[in-house]
Amino acid sequence: MATENQIKFTKEEDCIDESMMFREEADYLFSNGTNMEKDWRSAYPMVTMSYGATYILPTLDDLIREGTLTDEQVDYAIHCLCEAAGKATFIDNFAKEGLRMWLGAPHSISEDDGRLMGGYLEMFLQSLHAAYEVEAFNEEECIYVIDRAALANNMPKMVDAYRWFWYGMTKSLVNAQWSLWEEGSPEGKFRIKIAKKIDKFC
Repeated sequence: MATENQIKFTKEEDCIDESMMFREEADYLFSNGTNMEKDWRSAYPMVTMSYGATYILPTLDDLIREGTLTDEQVDYAIHCLCEAAGKATFIDNFAKEGLRMWLGAPHSISEDDGRLMGGYLEMFLQSLHAAYEVEAFNEEECIYVIDRAALANNMPKMVDAYRWFWYGMTKSLVNAQWSLWEEGSPEGKFRIKIAKKIDKFC
């Protein structure tokens, strides 16, 4: 229970708007009452991973373990949800134009070009600090080999979530003739290809 001497009040004029890790007088180091210390380099991965998946995916894993849901049911739900969300991302023309401006992609690169999706992926992976290699980046195809562990963040189903999300994005950002899929992944890697492909439902 808090006692009166533990209650602190900071006047508005004494408040600051920058974290300790960005202030010289704090030696660019955040520290709290439990002696946790972080600089901006160690805090950054935590910020980039602050999404709902860190809560929902472990919960779904628990539901699979206890038999409430099957692995197939969860995979199907992730597929449907993420593909639809990806398609909705660039369903409006202003969203496509906004991405093009953000990437600095000139209009000499047509809308029917998978490099737009490839450019988005590179910016995303760089912001995530996920290691990747580019095998191809041209008008016909874009191929990336990504560190699977970095993408999964200790949640294996996260990789599938990204795959279906990016698949949906490709359909609306480029067009329905283009796809994104996993192909020939080496051990510990996630190799994806962006190219034209005929999708068949069996």
